[in-house]
Amino acid sequence: MKNWWSSFARLPGIGGKSAQRLAFYVLGLPEEEAREFAEAILDAKRSVTCCPECQNFTAGGLCPICASPKRDPSTICVVADPRDVAAIERSREYNGRYHVLHGVISPMNHVGPDDLSIKSLVERVAKGGVEEVIMATNPDTEGEATAMYIARLLKPFGVRVTRLAYGIPVGGHLEFADDATLMRALGGPAGHLRRNRETKITVRQQTASGPNRGPDAVYLLRKDLRQAAPWPPTGRRAQPP
Repeated sequence: MKNWWSSFARLPGIGGKSAQRLAFYVLGLPEEEAREFAEAILDAKRSVTCCPECQNFTAGGLCPICASPKRDPSTICVVADPRDVAAIERSREYNGRYHVLHGVISPMNHVGPDDLSIKSLVERVAKGGVEEVIMATNPDTEGEATAMYIARLLKPFGVRVTRLAYGIPVGGHLEFADDATLMRALGGPAGHLRRNRETKITVRQQTASGPNRGPDAVYLLRKDLRQAAPWPPTGRRAQPP
């Protein structure tokens, strides 16, 4: 019985008591329902694969997003996890396609670039037809390192590599925001221009040159990464702006 509980405890967000509760619930199921439950798990494991184009989960062949002719193939949004695709799709504001990395670069967890689907992303861009790659990894150390590494790889192809912006969430209050969030929020169009005029002007020119994109609208959503630092880091401390 102890091994049975430990199997449920392997699931994310499930502790010892929750695992015990789930174990007793499954034991109380009729045999037919328990068999259907087990077969559903095995069937999902066998049938669900990765899309050959974007590496998102699909039941076979291309995923619905890659197969849809209504999606813009010239824009690729790079995310770390398939759950991030679902989160962005709920906004109903993005009409491009995706690329799922299935993780981020994390030396502490022994995860390097070769462990992610970065090579397939570079191959997609190398085929042509891609104008912009949006890095939508989490704004933490590992997410930033992954974004900068990919930006460096894509630089020879001449595509625009942009980043989701940071700042105060909608409905949030300034008094509850931490210092790092406020600093990133103030680093928007006005604050960023004051601290780093050269980079800001470069971003405006690149944004304005894009098709059907205003010079301000896109920058408010994304941050240019063309000048991303090389990976791996050289070991020197970054100088404050």
